[in-house]
Amino acid sequence: MTDLGTLTPTEGSVVRVRLTRPSGRALPNVWLTATRRGEPTYTRQASQPGDDGVLRCPGLGPGSFDLVVRAAEPMGMDG
Repeated sequence: MTDLGTLTPTEGSVVRVRLTRPSGRALPNVWLTATRRGEPTYTRQASQPGDDGVLRCPGLGPGSFDLVVRAAEPMGMDG
């Protein structure tokens, strides 16, 4: 786990995660989950990075969030 410090999102904020990959490898399947701490509780999810390699999770309001990023190797890739 990496503590990203304190961020203060405003209404309509977007979390962006830039994905990098070794040369010649495809980007893994990636899921980002943002869960608001406190009331009102809600979760936003994203799973498809854009052509620029950035995964965007929009629709966050003010508050504190737990962010979880999970990745899986693409199918058919050997170690």
